[in-house]
Amino acid sequence: MVLCVGERRRRAVSWIPQTLEEIKDRATVVVDTNALLVPYGTGKAGLAEVGKTYKSLVEEKRLCIPGQVVREFAFNRVVKLQELHQQLTRKKEKLLVARGTYPLLEGFEAYSQMCSLESKRDKLIEEYRRAIDSVLGEVRGWYWNNRLAFCTGISSRQA
Repeated sequence: MVLCVGERRRRAVSWIPQTLEEIKDRATVVVDTNALLVPYGTGKAGLAEVGKTYKSLVEEKRLCIPGQVVREFAFNRVVKLQELHQQLTRKKEKLLVARGTYPLLEGFEAYSQMCSLESKRDKLIEEYRRAIDSVLGEVRGWYWNNRLAFCTGISSRQA
């Protein structure tokens, strides 16, 4: 990066920024709200990697989270959890599949097979709904003691 043009100005300005490669292992990392919210959109492998990175930065005392970022994170974290809860609830509600009876078709092998499959489907849908309810229960119980809060390095004591 060239800070100024001309020999006279070059002598007046002696500061030249270091490259990322030169400072990456010793620089203090300041994160913003969006960086803290990344784990809410990532999978298990990504979450582990983010957690490992934050843990390393905390241990080396190189992580800085400004107070405003913590406050924004606390607010937006609730929004992210609400969105997750809403998505799961909608998924559960969309599983409404009508089941009809057609007396005229009784006795046909294909109709019997269809009815049998409907029965199996209904049992699987009910089991699936119970699984969604279980996940929703876990999400409702999250506050500061969940793996995402741990991963980002923010606890209720810091918020």
